[in-house]
Amino acid sequence: MSETPRRVHFVAIGGSGMGSLACLLRARGLQVTGSDNALYPPMSTALERWEIPVRDSFRAEHVLDAEPDLVVIGNAVHADNPEARAAIDEGLRCLSFPDALFELAMAARHSVVISG
Repeated sequence: MSETPRRVHFVAIGGSGMGSLACLLRARGLQVTGSDNALYPPMSTALERWEIPVRDSFRAEHVLDAEPDLVVIGNAVHADNPEARAAIDEGLRCLSFPDALFELAMAARHSVVISG
């Protein structure tokens, strides 16, 4: 696991998983930004409550202006997404949502699962 980032930008922050992880990281004191094409309640309400700034489109400058230590790229994001492309081209550290969830929320914990 790498050092915990201070600034994280989420590309496609509006989904339930990405938005929830963004709120968790904000609750831990990290600086969080994000972007998506459309946001709807309840996620838009949660992001607003946690004072996470969200841009309503995908543009390279959104990720570059945020100066993130880490960029989390949503699973539905295509390779030609301007923010994902800019993050990769600039050599920023990028993780998929599942990898970010594991590294930032689960790696240091022991899971107990009960089913039945």
